[in-house]
Order: sequence, then C-alpha cells, then structure tokens
Amino acid sequence: MAMSELRHGRTGIWQLMSTHILENPGKTHTVQDDMESFVLVVLYIILQHLPHNHSANLTAIVRNVFDSYTLNDDGTAVGGGEKGRMFISRKWITVDFEVTNNHPLTGWVHFALSAVGQWHKYLEDQLPRKLCDLIDEFESDYQLGPDVSSAPVLLLENMAFKDHEALRKIWNAIIKRTDWPSQHIAMDHFDKSCLSESKSSGKRHQDQGGAGLAGFSNTKKMKSSENAVFVG
Repeated sequence: MAMSELRHGRTGIWQLMSTHILENPGKTHTVQDDMESFVLVVLYIILQHLPHNHSANLTAIVRNVFDSYTLNDDGTAVGGGEKGRMFISRKWITVDFEVTNNHPLTGWVHFALSAVGQWHKYLEDQLPRKLCDLIDEFESDYQLGPDVSSAPVLLLENMAFKDHEALRKIWNAIIKRTDWPSQHIAMDHFDKSCLSESKSSGKRHQDQGGAGLAGFSNTKKMKSSENAVFVG
C-alpha cells in the first residue's frame, strides 16, 4: 500500500500522527493533534537514540504503538488504539519508564504522556454525557445510559492540553536545568534490537515494527503487513 493511500487525507507520518487522527479518518486537525504529534516525535527519538529501561520491549513498543493499523472494509487504514492505551493507562511506556541518568527528560516524558492522557479522558468524558441526553426521553424504569450525574466533570480550562502554553513552559523549564547528563552518546537502538532478527535472516520481516522510521527520508513508500507499517 502506497503511503498516500494509507494516510487517506491525513497529514504527516503515520507513526507520529495523533491517536484521534488515526482512529477517525477525515477528522478535523486541531492544535491538540499537533501537540500530541510533538510528544510522539520526542518519545520516538528517546526510544531510538537514548539509553532507557524499556529497551527489552522496544520491538513490541514500536510495532504496537507506532506502526500498527487495521483496514476497514472500504480499505481505509485506521489505528491509534495502542497509542491511546499508552496515554490513558500507561501501557507500553509504563509509570516506571526512565531515561537512564536523565532526570529532566524522564520528568518531561511523564508530564507529556499524562497531559495527553488527560486530554483523551476529557474528550471521552463528553461521550457519555451526550449519550445520556440522546436516550433520556426513552428511559423509564431502566437506566440505559451511564450514570454521570455524580461523576467529576473535567473542565477545559483545567486541561494542560487546552493550548500549547503548559507544554511550552515545561519544555523551556527543563532546557534551563543544570542536571542534564554530559556523557550520553546517541546510538541506534532500533538497529540493534528491532532489526537484528531481520538482518540475521537476510531479509526484513514485515512485522518488525522497528523499521518504522529508520531511513525514512530516503524512501517514498510505505510497505504494510496485517498489523504493522514500516518504511521500506
């Protein structure tokens, strides 16, 4: 499948598109989609080039969070489910994630993932309330909709992701910190862990998510398998 067909009107690299853009083809792009993509770019670079404590599961993280997709009956590609789980329930990038000896960047990752997760919960909070309004007139002795009468309301003005300001402030703050490590050397963890099997077999397996963005600038098409997208 050509990359243009996979994106189906969506702008950007598949692996770095926001959760809701991947889940909803044709969705109007918002500033929150762009901010989530920024978070994904930083996270992807960290996973690929910096030492961290999730390297043993790196292939699965990249394959499931960044590369995975399914096809609708009309051939439209959709994805983002595992990204959403990462942000909301901290699957894949767990609460004990740590960039080795890098407290500022570790803190930023956890703040950013939590901010995106909070935004997702805010959007999801709108659905049951709208559902209640829709079915209210049909309810009698049965509660057909979720009970949201006593649920805490997430307010837009309290969201870190309501605009770019909170993310900008935190980013600027960590840049000014003086406890950054001085000995970190960038390395390609994808080349070592995600592509080792395909190199040893003499070909690149289609379900190896680690091939996701490696060499992206030198290619024009994406190849696909049943559950992963990678650059060939």
